[in-house]
Amino acid sequence: MTQSETQQFFKQLDPQDFLALGIEQVAYIRPMKIEDQSAFAICAADGTTLSVMESYESALGAIHNNDMDVTTLQ
Repeated sequence: MTQSETQQFFKQLDPQDFLALGIEQVAYIRPMKIEDQSAFAICAADGTTLSVMESYESALGAIHNNDMDVTTLQ
């Protein structure tokens, strides 16, 4: 697919379809508190919480063990 074809493909996507891109391949880690304890939520690209882990390292490991890519939010 050429760059022009790729751009056209993305322009034709409706907002819901665009949000679904990568939903099963990309995750991010969000720090949180549960009963005054630190925890780390693993979230899908659309923000859905997939799991909650006790440490950042275990969350990162779970993402990699499930063949997903981790991303940061800005």
